[in-house]
Amino acid sequence: MMQKPGKVVVVSQHYPPDPSTTAAIMAAISEHAARETEVLGLSGTAGSAASASAGKPPVVEVRNWMPGKGALVRRALAELIFTVRMFGALLAKLHRGDVAVTVPAPFMLPYAFAAAARLKRAKSVLIMHDLYPDVLVMAGLLTPQSLPARAMRGLNALMFRALDAVVIIGRDTEKLLLRYRGMTRDKIRFIPNWATLT
Repeated sequence: MMQKPGKVVVVSQHYPPDPSTTAAIMAAISEHAARETEVLGLSGTAGSAASASAGKPPVVEVRNWMPGKGALVRRALAELIFTVRMFGALLAKLHRGDVAVTVPAPFMLPYAFAAAARLKRAKSVLIMHDLYPDVLVMAGLLTPQSLPARAMRGLNALMFRALDAVVIIGRDTEKLLLRYRGMTRDKIRFIPNWATLT
């Protein structure tokens, strides 16, 4: 008996009608993939299921609470709760042979995403916009040897071992990723930013 091909599951906190660039990118990925195979969106944006009109991939909303940017403690708590909820949704919706795609927003999401994909024997692809803790160190919010920075690097090592592919946009990201023992060149897919093309 021939196995049914898996679906593509696009996982994002931001999805239309959210006006962000991330939402537009994830919707475009969903719609493009839907020309070839079954696609399901898992979204943290209220109204995204209703806005998925006929001919567009279906969307399942995962409840999400978004405090204002100034409320740092409440925002961190909300992102943690959303990540746990998305982990549960992934366990419910992913099946063996599926391909799941996400971005690091919120930054904790890829860890839960990689774990759920591994548990369900699905393939996992992370589109890397920001590499934590490096962006927080560059912003002066963490020092390189601080406990949070070291903890994030430890989680990254586990996550990169579990992921099947990491899509990068900046050329400098590859050498940062290859510092992790779980990351190999064959897992990295480089898509050049238009500004870097000759």
